[in-house]
Parts: sequence; structure tokens; C-alpha cells
Amino acid sequence: MSFPLRAMFAITGSLYAQVLMLRLISLAIGLAGIFVVRRILRQIGASRFVQHCVIFLISLTGMMVWLYSSINYDVPATLLYLLCVSVALSILQGKGITTKRLALFALLAMLCVLTKVTFIPFLALLVVITVFLKRRDWHFSQNLQPKNLKHLLLILAVLVTGLLFVERTGGNIIKYHQIEV
Repeated sequence: MSFPLRAMFAITGSLYAQVLMLRLISLAIGLAGIFVVRRILRQIGASRFVQHCVIFLISLTGMMVWLYSSINYDVPATLLYLLCVSVALSILQGKGITTKRLALFALLAMLCVLTKVTFIPFLALLVVITVFLKRRDWHFSQNLQPKNLKHLLLILAVLVTGLLFVERTGGNIIKYHQIEV
């Protein structure tokens, strides 16, 4: 949230306006998470009734009402984790394992850990479950084409995020002997 805050410093010096904009951004990220939940429900084949009921009930929880309207790291980390779940489901439902999906999962997982370290156990559990359920279909297919701009940007994003991930977590492990300081 520091990047939008820096942009707001240039626009206004009002603390009220800055807090309001950051809360609106957080709420928008939370709403994006609701759409990812809907996508996950579609991926698992839930009926429209079940999709609507789940989204309605999630919208009434304290997480949606209080957490998503505040400014914290949980909101983007939750969105990134839900995106990881969606990619893991697409890996499970696909024929074989594609490098594009693996790269996307790695990118989202590293961003999630960089955002909030406490998601590591959930990501590890997601990987273990995905590997266990996919254990009979281990053939990999290379579908990243460096000539395709989207694929090139994905590769670049994975490399930059990977370097940042290694620098942050490795630095913390070396300096503080733990991942989180």
C-alpha cells in the first residue's frame, strides 16, 4: 500500500483523504478476492445457487466487513492465496502439468509470502494436497513461448519476484536466523 500512498502524497496532503483512499483500495482488493472465490466455486463445479450462497455468507463475515475495510497486509495476502488455490485447481483439472501454470503458481506464492509470511503453512499444505492428488499424472508440458509477450512478462515477473524473494527471506535467515523478523 506504500505505492498508492506515495502517489496520494503528490495529490493531497490531507490525512483523511489518504486513509479513505487506502481503505477503498483495500476494499477493492477484498472484492477482487470475492470474485476469485466465485471462480474457485465454478472450477469445482458448484451450482449457481451454492455460488451465490457462499458469496452472500462470505460478504456477511467479519473478514469482509471489518478486515477488508482496514489497511493491512492480510487483504492482498488473502487475494494472492485465493489465486494460488485457483491455479492449483487448474493444475489438478488439466491434463498434465504445464510450465505456465507452475510459473504462475510460483509467482503468486512468492508474492503471497512476501506480503505476509504467515501464509507459508497454508501454501505448503496446498502444494502437498496438489502433489498428492496429481501424483498419477506427472507428465510436464512446456507451453511458455518466449516470443509471446504475455509469457515473456510472466517469466520476467517470476525472475524478479524470485530474486526479491531470495533476497528478503535469505537475508532474514542469515541475519535473524528466521524467515520473519
